[in-house]
Amino acid sequence: MHLLCLRCLWIGILCFALPAWAKLDVVFFNPGAVTDSFWGDVDKLMQVASSKLDINLQIIHSDRNHFKMIAQLETLLKSQPSLPTHIILVNEKQSAIKMLQMLYQYPIYVQLILNDISVAEREHLLADPHWQTYLLPAIIPDNYAIGADTAKNLLSPEGSPHKSAIA
Repeated sequence: MHLLCLRCLWIGILCFALPAWAKLDVVFFNPGAVTDSFWGDVDKLMQVASSKLDINLQIIHSDRNHFKMIAQLETLLKSQPSLPTHIILVNEKQSAIKMLQMLYQYPIYVQLILNDISVAEREHLLADPHWQTYLLPAIIPDNYAIGADTAKNLLSPEGSPHKSAIA
């Protein structure tokens, strides 16, 4: 009886703790160039976060060429001895659907940042059990609110207290 309890405990520990032991391998398909101001800042942010969180991060730049980005994903899927656990995409020039089609059936979590697919496309994908597991929620800033807040702060008189959402 004690042996059975120990086996169950060990299996439970392996099932729940194994993901904590596994190191995440993340590939970010950066649609910009290494020298781009904005996309360079995104790279730096991801590098700092991955370092602090002990995540393996690979950044692939497509130099604002969505066809190149699609080809880079194809190369990654064909040439890597082991696939990443996570891929981060930007829906550059509506290229995400093609890339998601290429990723279908691979056990890779996919997250879109900055530019998402349409609500209808996401709903269609989430009807499939594969994407119910592997398509993560998108991280999309509210650029309208950020722009409005920036404009208010630029137009407000100096010294007037203004609560900023940008801080």
